[in-house]
Amino acid sequence: MGSSLQVRAIRSIKMGEEVTISYITVFQPIEKRREELQDRYRFLCSCSGCLSAEALEKNELHTSLREGASEVAVEKCIEESEQITSAADTEMRTGNYQKALSLLKPYIKSSPLHPFSYHFIQCVEKAMDCCIGAFSI
Repeated sequence: MGSSLQVRAIRSIKMGEEVTISYITVFQPIEKRREELQDRYRFLCSCSGCLSAEALEKNELHTSLREGASEVAVEKCIEESEQITSAADTEMRTGNYQKALSLLKPYIKSSPLHPFSYHFIQCVEKAMDCCIGAFSI
């Protein structure tokens, strides 16, 4: 067959406007995205999303607190989230999706992180993977 690609946009694109793709998840903090792109693809991203002042402001959402949470609580919560997602991964690899979900659920319910925080989103995505895995058995 021919070598063509069909792409659909979710917004209008102006004539001559650059169309880009994301190599990695855009929900990571800017520093993590740029580090991963450098490590995996050997380039330093200089897209408008990584460089703009607006992106830097939006990046604050990845590390911001829910109202009333202290910075110490957030640092502790981030460490806990990394431990919990690692433990959930272990359970998921053995097919124990219910156990993995039971590890993630309390963290998701009580996390002091903003709902758009990278670490919070990772746990929610992992919980969704558990639900999908449990129903696909």
